[in-house]
Amino acid sequence: MIIASNFSCNLVQVDCVEHMKLTVVLLIFFGILFFHTPVITAENIEFASATVQQTINQPLARDRVRVVKLNDYGNHGAHRNIELETRMLQDFANLVGLEIEWIDTFRPEEALQKLIGGDADVSISVVPIDRSYDSRILATEPIALQRFRVVGQSSDTVENPFGLNRKTLAVKLSSPLWPYLEQLREVLVDLSLQVLPDDLSSQEMLKLVSDRTYDAVLLAGDFRSEPITHQSGLKYLFDLTGPEPVSWYVRADQNHLVEQLNEFIKRYHTAYNIPDPSVRHFDDIKQQGVLRVITRFDGNNYFLSRGRPAGFELELARRFAKRHDLRLEVLVGHEDEQILKWLRSGAGDLITTRIHESLLRDSAELSVSRDYRHDAAVLISSATRPIQSKADIIGKFIAGYEGSSTIAAAKDFLDGSGTVIAVDRRVSLSLLIDRIESGTIDAAVIAGHQIKSVLDLSRGAISGLSIPNPYRYRWTLRGDSPQMAVEIEKFIQDEYREGTYNILERRYVAEESELQPTLTDLSPFDELLQTYSALYDFDWRLIAAQMYQESQFNPEAVSRNGALGLMQIMPETAVGLGLQNPNDPEAGIHAGIKYLDWLRNRFDNHIPMDERTWLALAAYNIGYEHVRRARTRARKIGLNPDKWFGNVEVAMRQMTRSYWESNSLKGCRCGQAIIYVSSIRSLYYAYRNFVLAIKSYQQPASPRPTTLPPMPLFETRDGMGS
Repeated sequence: MIIASNFSCNLVQVDCVEHMKLTVVLLIFFGILFFHTPVITAENIEFASATVQQTINQPLARDRVRVVKLNDYGNHGAHRNIELETRMLQDFANLVGLEIEWIDTFRPEEALQKLIGGDADVSISVVPIDRSYDSRILATEPIALQRFRVVGQSSDTVENPFGLNRKTLAVKLSSPLWPYLEQLREVLVDLSLQVLPDDLSSQEMLKLVSDRTYDAVLLAGDFRSEPITHQSGLKYLFDLTGPEPVSWYVRADQNHLVEQLNEFIKRYHTAYNIPDPSVRHFDDIKQQGVLRVITRFDGNNYFLSRGRPAGFELELARRFAKRHDLRLEVLVGHEDEQILKWLRSGAGDLITTRIHESLLRDSAELSVSRDYRHDAAVLISSATRPIQSKADIIGKFIAGYEGSSTIAAAKDFLDGSGTVIAVDRRVSLSLLIDRIESGTIDAAVIAGHQIKSVLDLSRGAISGLSIPNPYRYRWTLRGDSPQMAVEIEKFIQDEYREGTYNILERRYVAEESELQPTLTDLSPFDELLQTYSALYDFDWRLIAAQMYQESQFNPEAVSRNGALGLMQIMPETAVGLGLQNPNDPEAGIHAGIKYLDWLRNRFDNHIPMDERTWLALAAYNIGYEHVRRARTRARKIGLNPDKWFGNVEVAMRQMTRSYWESNSLKGCRCGQAIIYVSSIRSLYYAYRNFVLAIKSYQQPASPRPTTLPPMPLFETRDGMGS
């Protein structure tokens, strides 16, 4: 715990005697924390008596995990990504075959008492600052960073806790800093502490200072949000704590549970990563040189082919980005609501996938382009049992490819008149027609461009009813981006005149196209990736994205510097890792993952696991020392040295300019590292959403056996097909 440390004696704020008293209090208080000495209080005695013997080594309930949280947690932890944390816990519970029983409390002390007393298995509540090192609880790997900051009037000159004397500081009831603040008040006798209800938002708390109801408020925040920027006349006075890890807590006798949680966090934390929201206009986009588009798996429009994203819609987006000298980053989502949320928040600049028109209708905050392609949804049926009208569908069974826009259109149109059956996309069109002719199903809904193929395959099938498709080919952007809307309209017109759409139809949609979606594997080496990624607690899809970036899945790849194989390992590095022949796929994959794990472990344990992973990837590309220098530079310019995107990468970009201006960083390829990590993340967004036929595989003998099976996080079939 890092506490504000400007402790020079300042007679204007407090006399030197009081200064010394406060310093002693702080040293004693935080010495307790650092040396893990139990704090003897009446509450401790109460906890000890409540911890009855039968709760020691109590096994986890076989079918459930009890999670204690603060009541109305969304407001208590407004600075934390509560949606992400609860989703992570739910995914963990699903993975290990447990149900979650949520237990609500009102204060951190109460949550801690339930955990220690055996009434809960996991706590995602904050822990009082003087209990963080209680020997009866164990903290998991950190999942985020937070800091506590004091906010006051812009005219205020307070720079440290001494300046709070004769002021009123407002603090939420659930704040873990109450033990410290109460001891601070014993020294600063004129400090007034005001308790605020926990359902107040950060903006409401700031308004209390802006209205001069209180002199200052204590805000908890991460490094993503700066709510004070929306309030005039306010400023951050000082940080009461430095960046502190946010963890979950487990009872000390539940070692197996904390090991499982840690393994889950290490392996899958990156899977929950999305870009930090940053609403940008077209001038900002051009200045930064990156266009962030949001899409999803969508038949021939966005798919994977031999590990590489491809598709009609993606090709258009690439052409638009190239037209404006922009690098394209792709964020792959799931459902319409999620994708629109990302656009509104600024996680992405433009939606290129199709969105249900009902969600766009009468939405003043959104803007849509003109339609750039048209494709109908059509029912095919047997010539002996034709379906020509909606009335013919009543009581019938209609098949459609799972996750496709055509099946979504059929469900909207039929509205319960018939039974819609989703079939796996790996089922061939000819087999679907056979099922219609045999009477197993009555009809199937397909895209209009597939009709010719159907008629060529069978004389017994006919095309009939045309179904309105609510998913139209057009791009969606925020309504406050008029300049980009104009550029998109020009682009669509110009590409139409140049015949681009016909070219892309032949390339991606025609049956004879070589670029067809991959429906089974990400790479030829998926089983090896799963095996060795699990051994070192990585999400194998992240390693697959890195491997594609390194070698495009070519085990014979050789770089100009002599790096070899799928993971582009230098021969001497492989030898140092105890492995030989990086050109051998298994040895190369093992060496690359082992090296990445070694790099990840070099970064401080207080850094959340996902951030350690991004930093390690940068170090894999450019070297640990360059990343260390970039972190130092980030700290000097006021950025977060523990966060890669938007922070250390910014410092790295400055190092690139320094290199070209002064050649002071010999051998620095700093700009390359930025593109390297961003490209891996973009591809990982695609891979983690890919619908896979998960294969069973045998784990190798390991000195550190894993307890979690491979997890298909986000592998849903919400994406649309043609």
